Amino acid sequence: TSMATPVVAGSVALIKQAHFDWTPEEIKASLKSTSKDMGENIITQGDGRINVGEAVNFVQDFSISSELVNFGEIKFNAGKEFELVITNLLDKSLNILVDIENSDSSVLIESDKELSLSSLDSGTIKINMNMINDIGPYNENTISLIKIKSINQQLTIPIIYYKITDRLSMGFGFDKGKNIIGKFGRGVLRSADLNKDNKIDFFFGGGDLVYFENKGDLIFED
Repeated sequence: TSMATPVVAGSVALIKQAHFDWTPEEIKASLKSTSKDMGENIITQGDGRINVGEAVNFVQDFSISSELVNFGEIKFNAGKEFELVITNLLDKSLNILVDIENSDSSVLIESDKELSLSSLDSGTIKINMNMINDIGPYNENTISLIKIKSINQQLTIPIIYYKITDRLSMGFGFDKGKNIIGKFGRGVLRSADLNKDNKIDFFFGGGDLVYFENKGDLIFED
């Protein structure tokens, strides 16, 4: 961020110089929609590498009501819905395509695939989420995305949520919050999930979250 901040600030200044009437939202949309995808996930690269030349010439097709799809707490087999409002900024009809990239096999994410808007009209994309497996997997380095695309513009929006479950503690025979002694030291159990090898990954934390992988050397304490 120390290097990215001045680069972005300078890019914003150049765009504002060329388009003094653009709002902060329009400038942000121009940078996000014209960035070059570097092939990394969104946590690593954000929207990609800035392309100021294309951003200056950007034509915004649509605006969105939120740049984050936040479901909050989700529970097993209890679906939730999020509505995203999209507004056509053009004086002609616009077709919007929607695609979901789901990185978590324990949840099902579905949405409308297409939205047709008349000139300067608004419409709603409905996104539905349901936890279909309450024992994993867990991977803190992945995030699910919704991609919204028109002819001239594409926006990538993160989908966030927090899984709540009681089945973890019953299924594995332990309780959250119980003290654990293991080969890595002592900690308070926060959660546990099955990993891709069908072993149990334990997650401990006092302040910061610490990762441990089960090696069969853990002792449970009251």
